[in-house]
Amino acid sequence: MSLSVGRAAGIPWAPVLRGWADVLRIALCATVGWLLIDGRPPAAYSLTLIALTAIATRRARAPAVAELAFVGLLATDAWLTCFGVMARIDRQDRAGHFLLTIAASPILAAIIVERVPRARRSLGSTAGLAGLATITLVVGWEAAEWLSDSLLLTNMSLSAADTKQDLMSGFAGATVGAAAAAYGLARRAQRPS
Repeated sequence: MSLSVGRAAGIPWAPVLRGWADVLRIALCATVGWLLIDGRPPAAYSLTLIALTAIATRRARAPAVAELAFVGLLATDAWLTCFGVMARIDRQDRAGHFLLTIAASPILAAIIVERVPRARRSLGSTAGLAGLATITLVVGWEAAEWLSDSLLLTNMSLSAADTKQDLMSGFAGATVGAAAAAYGLARRAQRPS
């Protein structure tokens, strides 16, 4: 059943989608506990950062589809990395960096619209700000990886070349995500209140 059919049938999809995102958040937190019990504190630390990111998006008031897409991609990427599957698929995780930044931009656009009243009047600048905020988060995440590696010996950042590739994937994803956010904001503005 498509979302439009569900909406026509009167099914409230937002709570269902947010509920699935919450299940993923809880599962991420449970995985942190399991990693600690299993004697893998560096992996638990890395996953804690990801779980906190997933939890923080709950307060963004983004569209439920955007929220579930971001949390779902984040959880999938985290688990694939945590359990060693990503090392066999794509150790540099370029696809993950690209897709996660695409999904992050609509979340950040929702935060900007909610917190900056002027942003509601200029959808293009809101999407541009969301793209810039996403790029800022990408740079911040790479800095956090470097600090974690330097201070906690976590091996989150593989090399300078890996960091460069992560930044390039993140910038490309932020650009696509900003365009997606602009499209979503424009569609939202066209709906009757």
